[in-house]
Amino acid sequence: MPNEQNLIVPSSSEARKNGAKGGKKSGEVRRRKKTMKQVMDFLLEQPANTRADYEFLVEQGIDLNSLDPDFINNMLLVNAALMARAKQGDVAAVKELRDIIRDDDMLKHKIKYDNARLRLEKQKLEPVSMPDKAYSGIPASLVAPTFSPVLFDIAEQEHSEYVFPGGRGSTKSSFCGLNVIDLLMKNENMHACVLRAVANTLKDSVYSQILWAISALGLDDEFACTKSPLEITRISTGQKIYFRGADDPYKMKSIKPPFGYIGIVWFEELDQFGGEEAVRTIEQSVIRGGEKAYKFKSFNPPKSAQNWANKYIKVPRTDRLVTESTYLTVPKKWLGKPFLDDAEFLKETNPTAYENEYMGVANGTG
Repeated sequence: MPNEQNLIVPSSSEARKNGAKGGKKSGEVRRRKKTMKQVMDFLLEQPANTRADYEFLVEQGIDLNSLDPDFINNMLLVNAALMARAKQGDVAAVKELRDIIRDDDMLKHKIKYDNARLRLEKQKLEPVSMPDKAYSGIPASLVAPTFSPVLFDIAEQEHSEYVFPGGRGSTKSSFCGLNVIDLLMKNENMHACVLRAVANTLKDSVYSQILWAISALGLDDEFACTKSPLEITRISTGQKIYFRGADDPYKMKSIKPPFGYIGIVWFEELDQFGGEEAVRTIEQSVIRGGEKAYKFKSFNPPKSAQNWANKYIKVPRTDRLVTESTYLTVPKKWLGKPFLDDAEFLKETNPTAYENEYMGVANGTG
């Protein structure tokens, strides 16, 4: 144990020498790690060319005839082995596979996003027209009967504000998501902003809903999606879909599209915002410029008839269309048997709660 007698303090020159040695050692370790990574990358890219390798891949259910021969390498073997372990309940293997998939998705999105950004910089952010073959609109097969007339109303620009109060499973949020994408595709000078009252609810609700809409419309290759920032970009034009929470007004005011204007807004769970005035303030901050705008507002009506959102839809306004909806008009196969069973059970055991939650009736006295 050191004490005053045996404690030796190195001189400043010795300290410098020791530091230099440490720096060299650290550099050698980094270089060695880099070399080992390069060697491992090289080995993983080598063909899986032994009989045992091919037999193992076939055992895992991989059809080798459908694969490019160059793709049958050691990396494929490693992933197949992970899959085999995962099927046997190996939690670590499941986690590793998820990490690989997640990293791959993030890389693909980043590549798409970066390529789009570089193209836009070269074009000085000028929108690019879509090829003639492309987009034909929202298929009728994706729209519940209640909302079919609304599609025509939007197409004819009969109204600028569309409010959808409805019960669970009425597909109102899906319809809003589809229209955000549809209107972006048809208005290349517009951007969109999707809002919720609280920012930390965005990713697992409206962001996921927009991703679903993109996929349902067959436009996965047309959009680049990022989570930091939480944003979606149409690659061919640079149009943006911003996601914002009303609890962060500074971020709301800081939205500045690279061109054009924000002409599409969607307020999800309208009743959770701070009232009609708060919503109006957000609209004034976000929608600026342009000759037309589309506002979508969806919510499950709260129990109390006195709630501001329930009162809001009772006030007539010529440019507003209110469309109420329930799960009863939705194809049963969209909802699934468990959903329908839960609804029926609540209807039998608690009719008042059923009326509010599934039928969208404000039946409370508060």
